[in-house]
Amino acid sequence: MDFAETDGSLLFYSKSKHLTNRYLSNFTNISAGIMIPETFPLAELIGYRFPSIENAFQAAKYCLAGSLKIALELRHKTPSESKSMGSKSGMKKCGIVLDVIRWNQLSYPIMLELVRERLKCDELYRLIAKYCVENKIKLKHFERSGDKSFWGGYFKNGIWYGYNSLGRIIEIAASEYRYKI
Repeated sequence: MDFAETDGSLLFYSKSKHLTNRYLSNFTNISAGIMIPETFPLAELIGYRFPSIENAFQAAKYCLAGSLKIALELRHKTPSESKSMGSKSGMKKCGIVLDVIRWNQLSYPIMLELVRERLKCDELYRLIAKYCVENKIKLKHFERSGDKSFWGGYFKNGIWYGYNSLGRIIEIAASEYRYKI
């Protein structure tokens, strides 16, 4: 595998100069798209297809807030546009109020389901994730949101700051993946 490691970890994010590291990002468009599975926590989205995990994740916010129409519009946006629309200010522009407490309860299981689906339909993603798990290379999602980052974090003086939920989810889903590569 050709990727950049930091401290025995693969640091992935959408703007990495290393293609493999960038490929693990939720902003990567998948040619087949991400089909929302029957096990998804928000039944209204089951069966719909989104171009990336980011699009589906932000659509879930709108679905939870009662706007299936806007959620489905995100199927036709870029991942960056979807992230912007799913931000607090983006939802405010659309006149949508998100139940943050409920979202905080659902966001982790939603992300886990989306990562599982990407593993099923994206062979390269699956190969990278399984390779890292099998070779004990930790997946670390880089983001600049501070020490208390939930989805990622950053290295500072060789110490990781942040919870890194996305990296952990990919590792969990890849290690439980049952199909032979």
